[in-house]
Amino acid sequence: LLVRHFTCRTLPEDASSLDTVTFAIAFNNMERLRALTLPRFDLRLLCHTTFTLERLTLLCKNISAQEFHALFRWLARQPSLTVLTLPNLVLHDLPPPVEAGTPTPPHTPRPPATPPHASNAPVFSSSSPSSSPSPVSCHSTIPDTVLPNLRRVHVPAVIASALAASGQRPLESAKLLIQNT
Repeated sequence: LLVRHFTCRTLPEDASSLDTVTFAIAFNNMERLRALTLPRFDLRLLCHTTFTLERLTLLCKNISAQEFHALFRWLARQPSLTVLTLPNLVLHDLPPPVEAGTPTPPHTPRPPATPPHASNAPVFSSSSPSSSPSPVSCHSTIPDTVLPNLRRVHVPAVIASALAASGQRPLESAKLLIQNT
């Protein structure tokens, strides 16, 4: 209950392990947590949390489309987040929207009672008038309702572009990871 900052360099891999349950319970009890650093996003551990983060750092080098969209659906529940850091992530393009019913990798199961904001619907809107479903490009935006108070980012350029595209977030600092030309 007193934890405000938490950093963990390794998370349990086995979804059925006692460690996974223990981590999930511990995160659920960290009601006053404001800063969190994890090696990767794991919805199993974070889906029922009630804390309101101000800072999130994920140290992963890659992320699947399902994990990416699950992360931003979860971030929609973190309106106080002002700092988002993904310092090691290699991402050349935003992942395409995830089709409903697409199997998710082990770290991103949908919780049994998935609230509407955590559905498989993509969190991005395309700025192109095309009506056919196409992969999300750097011209897509993340809705202003997701991370409305974001001030600082350290992310791949494609994510920064999607976050800044609407011009509605009060971004003050962007440290960009340039991974391609």
